Amino acid sequence: MNSANRQSGYTLIEVLIATAIFSSMLLLAATGLNQGLRNYRGVLDKGIDFWVHARNLWLTKSISGMIDYYVEDRQKWFPYFESGFGRVSYTTLSPLMGDMPVIAWIVKEKSKKNYSIRYYELPLLTKNYKEINRDFMTGNYKKGNSFTIRENITDVYFECFVRDLNTGEAEWYSDYNARGSGVLPNILKINYKERGKPNVMVYKINTNTSQKYGDYNKLI
Repeated sequence: MNSANRQSGYTLIEVLIATAIFSSMLLLAATGLNQGLRNYRGVLDKGIDFWVHARNLWLTKSISGMIDYYVEDRQKWFPYFESGFGRVSYTTLSPLMGDMPVIAWIVKEKSKKNYSIRYYELPLLTKNYKEINRDFMTGNYKKGNSFTIRENITDVYFECFVRDLNTGEAEWYSDYNARGSGVLPNILKINYKERGKPNVMVYKINTNTSQKYGDYNKLI
């Protein structure tokens, strides 16, 4: 039979070869896609880990950098620190504000699922004790820098370890106000449960009051 008169089409061998080539291309594409997805998930996980690390670093610097900044209330001066009613507040040098002191709040908040712990800070400026408390009561403290420390947790409470400068005795407190003693805590603990498992974050406070409360008031 003349080749010119042969019916056009593909032989079985040609079809098998084309199928093999197409399958190989699909396999290579799938392998590349899986590799790309693995790389993407790796980058995403590293990004999440970075922000978790950044938040923890910010909180550590904020608490360890607590300063004995004296505020005034009814003609009495004392280093500002309060713990109780689901919050801790203190004065510190913010990691991003340089030498400018800020007032920081670590607050237990009700969330859609259980509770969360959030960090807030505002420039301290020259506020007195009453003005700082007003910022909290009115919600003004939420207008500054903030981030979530932990979320979807339960059984949140704060503890601070305080050493009396006069007697040398030390004790853990759930509710503490430096207004009465004039002494900043040495350690701050944030206790909570996550998925039913107890957890605790412990932070050392590097700065403490260099003068006794009574001595300072005699100088004012």
